[in-house]
Amino acid sequence: MVGAVVSTVLSVVGLVSPPVVAASDNAVELLHVSYDPTRELFQEVNAAFIPDWQQDHPRDQVTIRQSHAGSGQQARAVIDGLQADVVSLALAYDIDAIASHGSVAKDWKERLPYRASPFQHDSALSSAHRPTGVGRFRC
Repeated sequence: MVGAVVSTVLSVVGLVSPPVVAASDNAVELLHVSYDPTRELFQEVNAAFIPDWQQDHPRDQVTIRQSHAGSGQQARAVIDGLQADVVSLALAYDIDAIASHGSVAKDWKERLPYRASPFQHDSALSSAHRPTGVGRFRC
């Protein structure tokens, strides 16, 4: 799974804004903006991304900063000027909101593999261990 996520993150770099590169020392600093529950996931993904970047850019010293908050809050921050290089949010609606303000291409879903969703989350309730007093659940 991390491989699919890394390949998608590789595709996303520069989606919001070009990475900050200091010409004198080849320092590259990226800001990855994502929503709270993905903090640990993207620590691993970002760590896997750095050596991949450095294969193509061996003189670069890459640093990835992370920003985490609610998905809508992060979208609002980017719309209001937070200089994100990568945006990984919970809802396509939030990225559409950013796109409507011009920071992301409106066709962002078509430009990336898996329609820019490298994974999904499904939830299920077990009826075998239903807490007392909880009735039927209907979708």
